Order: sequence, then structure tokens, then C-alpha cells
Amino acid sequence: MIRKFITIFFLIISSHLWSQENVESLNSIYSFGQGGNIKMLYDRRQRPQVLKLGDILYLVYNGNRVNLDEKPKTTPMITSFNIKTKKFGPTFSLDNNSSSDHHHCPIIWVDDKMKINVVYGTHNSSGYHLISKNESSIGRSKDDWVKKSFLDTKVSYPSYSKSAYGDLIYFREGGHTGHWKYAIKQEQTQSWAYVENTTTNLDMGGMFEWSSYHSIRLSHDRKFFHIAFISYDDNKENNPGRYFNERYNTIVTNDFKYNLYYLRVDLKTQKAYNFSGKQLVLPIDLQSANKDCIVWNTQGRGAGIPPEIIIDKNGNPAFLHLITEKTIDDFNYYFVQFLNGEWVKSPIRTSNHQWNNGGLLYKDNKYFSYLIVGDKVTRTKYDDAINFLKKNNLKNWTKINEMNGHYMDKHGGGDIEEWVSIDGINWEFSKKVTPINKKSKWKFNNIQFINDFSGEQLKEYILFYGWEDNDPKKTSAFIYLEN
Repeated sequence: MIRKFITIFFLIISSHLWSQENVESLNSIYSFGQGGNIKMLYDRRQRPQVLKLGDILYLVYNGNRVNLDEKPKTTPMITSFNIKTKKFGPTFSLDNNSSSDHHHCPIIWVDDKMKINVVYGTHNSSGYHLISKNESSIGRSKDDWVKKSFLDTKVSYPSYSKSAYGDLIYFREGGHTGHWKYAIKQEQTQSWAYVENTTTNLDMGGMFEWSSYHSIRLSHDRKFFHIAFISYDDNKENNPGRYFNERYNTIVTNDFKYNLYYLRVDLKTQKAYNFSGKQLVLPIDLQSANKDCIVWNTQGRGAGIPPEIIIDKNGNPAFLHLITEKTIDDFNYYFVQFLNGEWVKSPIRTSNHQWNNGGLLYKDNKYFSYLIVGDKVTRTKYDDAINFLKKNNLKNWTKINEMNGHYMDKHGGGDIEEWVSIDGINWEFSKKVTPINKKSKWKFNNIQFINDFSGEQLKEYILFYGWEDNDPKKTSAFIYLEN
């Protein structure tokens, strides 16, 4: 059955007719924004890009491109969407300065005074922090916002959560080989207090230039937070030997990260524990991560995006992880859970790129995974590994099939499917979530769930972004609503 609806492209005169195949129920997809960069809605390392207050969704993204190059320069944008009336509010830029750095994507939250906060422009820098002048309102222009100080340090991948002890920002301090830490906003002083101990610093203990990517999830009582992370050799000296993957007998560079690790942090005591409850000394280096934090030794099988982490039906952390299979160009999503005294890895569905950012949640006694899928591996001239190999005149590399993608394809993309499981072991295809454009083929990425005010994920609303396959300058972000 085909159900039709009109989607709205801001700043474009004409609207496009989309449809969605769905035999389960009547769902709607609404588009917003245009002229976006890659990761105009970011992956799970840097979130959220949406805030729900009552019936209003407030949305931030990189958009409004100011150039015609394949690599766009964009500005931080903001808009709103009324869930009941299905209408968008004013859309405007929060800064006149543009950037081609996709890491500058904004994040959004509301503070204890009901003022809306936006941080953007962070990539090994302190970035910019704006606070709305009025409560629960974004206003109509950047004049309705005031600039405030944020974290006086070099910030990358900031992620916001509302903890039991105040607003929490988890981030990487410094560059690729920097360490991960967090800060909590003090209600009395309204200032950010850094926690003394960093969580991880993998290149300590002689492991020169080892690094990690993280994702986090607050506990239900918001007094702890759970960390999932993956590790890799950042290899700033570009030594080909350090990039060699023995499993696949090839050079892979830092496009791929390894293993799956878990760490739990008590926000009150600042103490850290592994899954078994053993208290660990912070910061975690690579040796202690491999000894005490390992959930899955992938033995050379690589990932790009860090795992999604949730709390399963037994109250344990569980993970959605996308890693390579028989070759460096074969990918599969796995659900990883702790059952009968061991970590069980259950395959769900194949995919076509290590950076495809799916989503996972547990609702109504079922697990729901929303997966970015595709049958053809996408490789572009912008891949870090390809640039490295050309620069070093290395040609015996098996990863390169053909240059079949654009800049927007650098971090994956494809169709969206919903898969469902009761036990986390046996998964069944449920439906396609992919919007269908009547005129052209599009790709999509970076599934993001919308949280309620307490931080709980809502299954009824999903965010993602997309681009036209043949003309990647045409981009949009999307809201998926289950009616």
C-alpha cells in the first residue's frame, strides 16, 4: 500500500511529493532544511539535534549552504515543528559565518530555567554557546539569543544528557589522541565544573597515538552513565605498517576501529566500574581496556561508528554494532547482549558501509532496530584511506573496488529498514522506513531518536537526513512520525 503526503523543503519554492510503503500503520515523514553538509544531523557521538517540549520539536542542523562546491559550507540552523498541527515554525541561521567542517554541527537542550541552549562549532575548539532570551522559545532570528561561555577547553564530539545532578556534557578533550571526559553544570553558579578524572586516555602506557570513539547512555535513574567505545591506532606519523590489518592482509588506515568496550561511571562518586562491577582506576588506557572493559574482541574485524548502547529488558547494557565480516567490504549489524554468563552476538542484517548509523531501542517488550542498509559498497575519493594510499604510492590495497560515490557518501548511506526481535537473538524484518521520492533515488543516514523531557527515548519519533544520489547538493533532514 502506498500512502502519500507532502513534505516541505525550507528555502525552496517548490515542494516535493514523497511516499512511504507501510502495511502496518499510517506513518508520516516530514522534511526540513536544505543545503546541508554531510552529517547535517550528526551521528551518535554528538547529540542531540532535537529537543521536545510539549507538542513542539526544536531542531538544529547544518544547512543553508553558501557555495556550489561538492564540499559545502554551511551555517548552524534552527527551526521548530508542531506535532499536532504538523506545521513548521520560523527557520533561521544562528550565525552568519559558514564552515565546511561537518563537526561544527549544533546540539540543543533546555536548562533548568527553561531556556533553550545551542552549542556549535566544536572541533578541537571551545565552540560557541547560545541561550534563548525567552523561555521555551527560539524566537525568530539570532537576535533573540545571547552568547554565553561554554567549556574553556578544546572540545570535540560534545553530547548532552540531563543527569540527576545537573546538565552533563560528555566530550573528547583535544584532538584525535585526546582523552574523553565530562562536565556538569552547577545550579548554584550556573557554571560548568570539569570532573577531575578523564574516563579514557588510550595512548597512555606506551601505546603511542591510540585513540577511541564513544557513545553514552544515562541509567534510568540518571545517576550513572554507560559508555560504549571502540579503539584504533590514529597513526599520525602515517606509518603503513601500523595500518596493516593481519586478518584481511591489507592496509586499512584509521577508517576502521576495533573491539567493543564497556565502562560505567557513578556521577556522584566519580568512580568507574566494568560490567562485572569491578572498580577501575581512571583514566582507562589501552591495556586496562583490553583487560577489564572488553565486551567483544573483534580480532581484526573493524567498525567505523561506535556502538549504540541501550539498557535491555534485564537491566543490562546491550549494543547495536556494525562491523566487517569475511572481507573488509562485507558488513553486518549485530545485537550484543549478556545472556547466561556470556556476551551473545546475534546478527541482524547486512549493510554497505562501516559508518552507517542505525538506531536501537527497547519498547513494549520488544527490541526495535532501525538500520541503514544497501547492497553495494560505497567508496569515494574523499575516503581517508584512499587519500593515504595515493599520497604514499601504495597500490596493493584490496579495499578499493571503484570510486562510486560523492562527498556526501563518504560516511555511508542507504535505505532505512525496521527490524524487530522479542529475545534479541531472532530478528525479523518489519517494514521500510525509507521515504520514496517520486523523481529520484535518495540515500539516508544517522538515525536519531527523540527523547522526552526526562531523557527517555520515544519510539514514535525518529530523525535522519538524506541526499539525492545523482545530485548530492540536494539534501534534507526528516522527521518520521508514527501516528
